[in-house]
Amino acid sequence: LCLAGVMGGIGSEVDETTKDVFLEVAYFDPGIIRKQARRHGLSTDSSYRFERGIDPSIQIAFCKYLTSLIISVAGGEAIGRPSVFTESGFSGDTLDISLRKSRIQRVLGISLSDDTIQELLQDIGFECVEKKEEVFLFRVPGFRPDVSREIDLIEEIARLNDYNKIPVRMPILPMSFQERPAMENLFTSIRSYLCSQGLDEAMSLRFMSHKNLSKLNLKNEDERNRLVDLRNPLNEELESLPSSLLPSLLNALAFNQRNQEKDCRFFELGKSFISRHESRNDREPGVEEREILTLLFSGQINISTWENPEAIDFFYVKGILEGLFKALGYGLRFSAAAQEPFLHPKESVQIFSGESLLGVMGLLHPSVTKDFQVRGSVYVAELRLDKLLQCSMRTFQAHAIASHFGISRDINILVEESMPYETVYAKLTKENLPYISGIRLVNLHRGTGLPEGKKSLLFNLSYQNPEKSLTDEEVNGIQEDLRQRLIQDPELMLR
Repeated sequence: LCLAGVMGGIGSEVDETTKDVFLEVAYFDPGIIRKQARRHGLSTDSSYRFERGIDPSIQIAFCKYLTSLIISVAGGEAIGRPSVFTESGFSGDTLDISLRKSRIQRVLGISLSDDTIQELLQDIGFECVEKKEEVFLFRVPGFRPDVSREIDLIEEIARLNDYNKIPVRMPILPMSFQERPAMENLFTSIRSYLCSQGLDEAMSLRFMSHKNLSKLNLKNEDERNRLVDLRNPLNEELESLPSSLLPSLLNALAFNQRNQEKDCRFFELGKSFISRHESRNDREPGVEEREILTLLFSGQINISTWENPEAIDFFYVKGILEGLFKALGYGLRFSAAAQEPFLHPKESVQIFSGESLLGVMGLLHPSVTKDFQVRGSVYVAELRLDKLLQCSMRTFQAHAIASHFGISRDINILVEESMPYETVYAKLTKENLPYISGIRLVNLHRGTGLPEGKKSLLFNLSYQNPEKSLTDEEVNGIQEDLRQRLIQDPELMLR
């Protein structure tokens, strides 16, 4: 016959031929009516009234009033007595709220007499059913479904007694120094350094799509594929929380290149979200949040001059990271090629601080640049800042400036082509010989004069004693001691 509380049916409407009328005077749950009207796209006078709540205690009285009104206007007679049906989940009990006089004074800052409190509330339909010492018990009228707590009654008293009577007092707030969170300090330091190096900070929407993530060619078991999907995304491009900031930066690069801005150096700080639905419970949302830093470079370095423009390369990005870690006070080392499908396997590295793997850096794989429709060589880096905070910061020691000259010696080491520089450097530094103040690589030789599959590394070692001048005999002795130790290493061959 009808949609209860929303719309009546044509079969039950009253017209000129109607002789018998059945009266239904009801109270419907506002939430249910609101959902039903929205679901069917119907907004009627009835739904407007029930959505906002009516008095659930006056149905019998209104039924009698309507009956007498119909009889007095249209004639006829009433048959039978009203029947009452109440849904089992609806109690229909009146609501009683206790009101403390001390609470009124604490909230409003004014003291009111008992008579004033009762008079103000009784004038708008609230009946005082009980009073014990400083506590009142008021019964809420059915037509005030918005009143359900003690503070609601205090609000009514403040409104009726005049807001202007509430005294104005300046709050007394204790002032104390609150140290900023470590991550916030880290963000500030990163922004300061990278902006000083000419990078621009990107601020992308914190959403991404499955389609954009798939362009990175991640393996199926990669945890970054465990996206946290939204229940009501605005569109398919904003359907998930990001597990990586790289897709949004690549989209920004593509947009800039389409608008003739070829030289881009971006960084973005933010969170990545990994779904952990298997651990979700009442206390855990089942989402792992990570603080990450992502950098992207493309184009040329010397964009402000016409002379000798220099393209961004691997070593420029490496230098940016080295300067950043030095400014932050953390150690940094690069290791073997990063096993990331979106990076070029021959031009990428893993980034460590101490023994903690923080992220990767390298040249973007050509297939990824093609999928994101970007041109040229693109270098990227991605770091876990939450892991960086767990690393030990470098300790600094001050030494007096040496007043005596140093002496340098060279040492030539032949190694396998596959052995990385950092491995050879580690073998040199672990010997911990006296007076060695510096070790640096000065030459790398391949090809002519060397066995196949070998390469030659020429290191320059600086010797210096801050207290006296070293003699050739002392330096030669230390150098020979180093050579003898290195000869015992089967992976090294001295020339």
